[in-house]
Amino acid sequence: FIIEPLGTYINNTFEKSKKVNEELIEFQKAIFLGKTDMVNRDIINAFKYSGTMHLFAVSGLHIGFIYIIFKNIFGLGFKHRLISESLVSFVLVLYLDIVNYPPSAVRAFIMISVWQISIVVFKKKNTLASLSMSALLVLFVDPKVLLTIGFQLSYTVVLSILIFSKGLNVGKKHILYFIKSSFMISYAAFCGSLLLIFDCFQIIVPGSIFINVLLVPFVFAQIILIFINLVVSFFISIDLINFFININYNIMVFAANKFSYNGLTFFKFADKIPLNNIVHLLYPLSFFLYFNHLEKTSVTKYITYLLVPVSLLVLFVFFQI
Repeated sequence: FIIEPLGTYINNTFEKSKKVNEELIEFQKAIFLGKTDMVNRDIINAFKYSGTMHLFAVSGLHIGFIYIIFKNIFGLGFKHRLISESLVSFVLVLYLDIVNYPPSAVRAFIMISVWQISIVVFKKKNTLASLSMSALLVLFVDPKVLLTIGFQLSYTVVLSILIFSKGLNVGKKHILYFIKSSFMISYAAFCGSLLLIFDCFQIIVPGSIFINVLLVPFVFAQIILIFINLVVSFFISIDLINFFININYNIMVFAANKFSYNGLTFFKFADKIPLNNIVHLLYPLSFFLYFNHLEKTSVTKYITYLLVPVSLLVLFVFFQI
C-alpha cells in the first residue's frame, strides 16, 4: 500500500523535469531506479566505454549513498544508534522494493545490515567478516548464484577494495586522504573487475580508474538532489532543483564522452575468449592471500595488484589455457 503510490509519485516528479530538459526524465530513472531502456543510446555508449555504466545499475554504490544520506538525517534526530539504524534499514527496504530487489543491491543491503548489527550488538566492526557473512547468506538462499556474473563481480570488487584500502595511511582529516582514497578505491575496483569485465563484455577500460574518481561525487550529488526534489515537490512545484540536476547531468555526460576513446581509454576485442569460471573463483582468493603478506605502503603491492589479473588474462588469451 506504500510502494505503488510512492513509485507513481517518483515517476510523476521525474516527468516535471522535462520543462528543463526532456532527457532528464529517463536519465533520472536510470541513475535512481536502474531503468535504462529509454536512455539515449549515445549516452549509454559513452558511459559504457568510459567504464562507468555501473552508475546506471542500482547496486552497492546506490545503497551506500542512500545509507550515508539517511544515516546522517536520522542521526540528527535520534541519538540511540539502534533506532537510527533501524529507520535507515526501513528506508533501504522501501527503496529495494521500488527498484524490484536487484541482486547487487540486495547483497549490499545484507552486508551493511550485518556490519551494523555487529557494531550495535558486539561493539565491533569487521568489514571482511560482514562481506563473508552476506555471501554465505546469499549462497544459502540460492547456491546457483555463485556462478553468476553479478555475484562474482560485486564480491570480487568489494573484496578488492577492502584489501587494498589497508594501504591508505594518510591522515583522514587531510585533503590528500580523500584524493588518494578515491583513486585507490577506483584502482582496486578496476583490478578486481578486470577479468570478469573482459570475459563477459570483451572490453578492458583502464580509463575507468580516473573517470570514476571524477564522476562518483557527481552521482552522489545527483542522488541528493533527486531526494531533495522528491521532498520539496510534495509541497510545492519548483524548477530550480531540476535546473541544478540538469547542470549535474550535463557535466556527467560531458566527462563520460571525454573518457570514451577506443584504443586510449578503453580496448574492445572482437572475438570472445571465454575464461574458465574457476579463474574467477580462485582470483579473489589468490590476491587476498598474497597481498596480506605485503607491507601496507609497499609500492610493490600497488604494482603487483594490477599485474596479477593482467598476467592471468595474458595466459588465457595468448596460451588458451
